[in-house]
Amino acid sequence: MEKHEHQTSRLEKISDFFGGSNFMKLNNYQMYWRRISLCLVMMVLGKVAVNAGLNNPALNKIRLEKQVNGSPIDFVKNGKANATVIIPAAPQTTEDKTGKMSRVNAAMAERAAMDLVKYVKAVSGAELKIIDDTQALPKGNVILIGESRYSREKGVSAAELPLEGFRIQAKDNYIAIVGRLPGEKENFMPGVESTAYTVKNSASMGTLFGVYDFLERFCGVRWYYPGELGCYIPERRDLSVPSCAYSDWPEFTKRTATIWKMNHMENKELANSHKTREAFSPFFRAGDSSYIDWGVHSPRNFKVHFKQHPECFSLFNSGERDPEYPCYGNPKTLELMLDDVKRYYRDKDKNAFMKKEGKTVWCPPSATRIIVSPPDKPVHCSCEYCRKWIDPSAPYFKQANRLMAKFTKDFALAAEKEFPGKKILYVPYSNYVECPDGLQFPENVVMMLCLTFGAGNLKEDHARQYSGKLISEWFATNKNPLFLWEYACWPANNTLLPYQYPQTIQRLYRENRGMLGGSFINGGGQPGTDTTPGGEWAYFHPTYYNWFRLMWNNDYDVDASMDEYCRLMYGPAAPAMRELFNILSQRWEQVKWQEKLSYHQVDPAKIHRETMPKEQVNKLKSLLAEAENKAGKDNLTRKRVDFFGNALKNFFAESDSFHSPDNLTALWVMKVAENPVLDGKISDPCWKQAKEYSLQYAYSKDIDKVRRTRMKAVWTDSGITFGIRAFTHFPVTGRYKEHDDPIYNDESIEIFIAPGDGYNFYQVAVNVLNGMYDGKDRDGKFNFKGIKTAVYVREDLNWWTAEVFIPFSELGVKPEIGLEMKGNIVRTNIGEKNNKTRTTVYRLNTKYRSSHADYNAFAPIILVE
Repeated sequence: MEKHEHQTSRLEKISDFFGGSNFMKLNNYQMYWRRISLCLVMMVLGKVAVNAGLNNPALNKIRLEKQVNGSPIDFVKNGKANATVIIPAAPQTTEDKTGKMSRVNAAMAERAAMDLVKYVKAVSGAELKIIDDTQALPKGNVILIGESRYSREKGVSAAELPLEGFRIQAKDNYIAIVGRLPGEKENFMPGVESTAYTVKNSASMGTLFGVYDFLERFCGVRWYYPGELGCYIPERRDLSVPSCAYSDWPEFTKRTATIWKMNHMENKELANSHKTREAFSPFFRAGDSSYIDWGVHSPRNFKVHFKQHPECFSLFNSGERDPEYPCYGNPKTLELMLDDVKRYYRDKDKNAFMKKEGKTVWCPPSATRIIVSPPDKPVHCSCEYCRKWIDPSAPYFKQANRLMAKFTKDFALAAEKEFPGKKILYVPYSNYVECPDGLQFPENVVMMLCLTFGAGNLKEDHARQYSGKLISEWFATNKNPLFLWEYACWPANNTLLPYQYPQTIQRLYRENRGMLGGSFINGGGQPGTDTTPGGEWAYFHPTYYNWFRLMWNNDYDVDASMDEYCRLMYGPAAPAMRELFNILSQRWEQVKWQEKLSYHQVDPAKIHRETMPKEQVNKLKSLLAEAENKAGKDNLTRKRVDFFGNALKNFFAESDSFHSPDNLTALWVMKVAENPVLDGKISDPCWKQAKEYSLQYAYSKDIDKVRRTRMKAVWTDSGITFGIRAFTHFPVTGRYKEHDDPIYNDESIEIFIAPGDGYNFYQVAVNVLNGMYDGKDRDGKFNFKGIKTAVYVREDLNWWTAEVFIPFSELGVKPEIGLEMKGNIVRTNIGEKNNKTRTTVYRLNTKYRSSHADYNAFAPIILVE
């Protein structure tokens, strides 16, 4: 670990105050009194420095338990070790639960002690010695780590604290750091026998968390993001702790995330998400002592029943069954799922819980919970059972909520008898995220509620209030604390802006205090992170750092944290960086968008015209340049400035592109449960989910006139469907009807899709007569298999509509959220009026060139949910 290069030692600062280099020129009398004064000030400041750790507003607020009188305990003096670390000895037997618990206590204490020794040495140069409690108590100061015979002799215990809690007591010549251990009646580490740190067994990590609190509070160490670059280590020759007694424990029992992967760093192991999580997540106090294992979209392989029970699978409007999606209305489905769980517990039969590849198990039942969570798309079914409970005409978020609530309640009641003691984890999401009126769940149901607006978007009052309404209504169904599934990836997948929103998170938690049991942070998805060193940590680490602190204690002072973060990490560049972060958080959290959000997707215009317009971007550019100049070159501070600066510069390029006259509009294709029935009318309920786009004049920059063509697009695992509505002032005409006629020369719609990186594209044209042309790279001999088109004409209203379905298999791509292709949409408007033919051409994007197949005007086509 590198030391901070811009620190001035406390002694140097005080020496300057008392005369600096002229100190030795004073006469004996002057020197005597200045030495006395210096000693007194050092004593006072030493006590202030030591006690500052107890009251540091940038750290979690602790619970001071009692007044402990006595002098500070020096555990490092003048760069030399002044204490011995004592840990509990590993037990000789682990056959019973008590023995296993003792083993875990010893293993965790050893890890905690090793980290204490490691970071104390990094700070001071002193290396503390570790012994176990089978040895005689050494003379001098001791640091007791974990529950041992010596901590018991001192009367220090954490037994009555909540899980993951710890107690620290310093008195006389000892410092004790003891964590809470699960008791005999607690289900410790469900299904896990490893003593290595994971969030699943963090119930035993109180001692570890206590040591990290100690290192922060009394040694000044900070971990702001994974890796050595994100760790701040001061230089201190003396380390002391005041006589004190305090305890702490987390407010939330679930504090987990999928954000740990860091690409393109000097330390290549940081790109391994699993290793990075295991190594660094405890520094952030990530953990899960809820005993309700994470899980979603289970059973993953319910289709094992498709051949024998096709009636237990969702019925498409076309009359076909969906082999990937259960029918939650058919009573037989409930019976089959209960049988799958029985076989899993009884026979270890994992078949219904395997991934598609058949190699790994996905979210099976655990020792404590069973999951009710449909596959990852909206609930859909038109069978006789589901028609009573699904309302496709309802607002999207409540279309299937009654069906899924009924199924979950029935499943939970049956599980109470079949699997006593097990919790049913229900995950409200998608078109079943809202709570039905009057619902009462059995006590064994626990919910992990998906806040589908996205965490960052909760800065919008209506989104946060809507989320709070969801929380309170689901909480009222049985008063069990809710876990939140929070999306850090939304709306980060719409912009490269490294916006910061810790105050938004704090406000959400405060407004719903007492109803929440914790959060799972779903990261990933923001563009650019695959090529930016540090990935999403480069963009959002200030928010992520504070987020975990807020899950530990929601009274945490975010502003004090950010002040300290900038001061410690950026040295002379701190003022510029602090102002920069102020702009990023204040503009995001305080500027409200003129148009309300309907979902988590955010139009780039909101970002670049309202949140961060050009004048604000110029401020950010100026501040970053100032920070780079103040930091200097080729040093630790500059590396830290660049870590965030690289992400910020990606946004600058995005901003410049948006405000460029050549700006292109990306087409977001919304994921839906089933393909719309192709009748050309664009009237299926799924179309309500899709974002609407207006086409602009192809050859004119006069974009303020009314657009005459609007379009949408949706997707399922089978393909992508485009819906286009074309308006006209005069009757439309058509000439061509046969396949591969020059349809594009008629009143028509053209779709261009380039699925790869090269200049290769597919072209589909549909005219007002439903004639169709398909080609590849201008080769009309190519024909799609499985393509479908439909047209609907309303001449009395002067418009016609078309729907076009293209299979993904024909495009040669694997559909998944975030898949990006390129393309364009073109409408040729041809009509007869007063014996004259009039032609107007519109495009979704245009460079004003004559060719519709202008690759320079092909914009991203992105699959979203």
